[in-house]
Amino acid sequence: MLFPSPSDAAIALSLSPWAYFKRYKPRILRIDNLSVGIVTPGCFNSQNPCVRAKQHIVCALMQGPEAHYGLGEAVARAIFAPVLRAHRCTVEAIAILEPALSETIGAIFAMTLRAATDMAVNKGVPAEAARDFILGHLNIELAIAFDEFPGGKFSDGALLAIEEAGPKIFQDKWMERAFDEDEVLRSVRAICE
Repeated sequence: MLFPSPSDAAIALSLSPWAYFKRYKPRILRIDNLSVGIVTPGCFNSQNPCVRAKQHIVCALMQGPEAHYGLGEAVARAIFAPVLRAHRCTVEAIAILEPALSETIGAIFAMTLRAATDMAVNKGVPAEAARDFILGHLNIELAIAFDEFPGGKFSDGALLAIEEAGPKIFQDKWMERAFDEDEVLRSVRAICE
């Protein structure tokens, strides 16, 4: 039995909003639902991400009264502590963040970077040198791209490489397609099945 009496209620936390899109909502109307997405420690966090590093979360009230959002966020902060920021989003926004941004885009870029690193190793670069080099450069490149390095800018050579390589690597309108609402929903449904 979920509740000792009909007057009791509960807030269920779900780790992702995907069930919402599959319409797996609680059948008992007295359950409110807060969806929580773990942002995980950022690239510029000096702590080991595997050992309770500070992180951010995203939350969305999937169903229930507005008054219950704060309680749900407080519980999510306690579960995923230490939490630096809790971002309030809609369920749809969380689906854009995951899978579209973090997996459809971010994970494929990460795997492409790994494949490129392996290619450098296959061309004769020592494996540790290739790994250290790409991870070090990515740290700076991400800091510049995300304005984490005030006054930082790409070198003229890097800007030329970006300008020349972009059209060769990416198909026209690839990002618009990845974030298209129908594509995001298709991805969510595929994950849920």
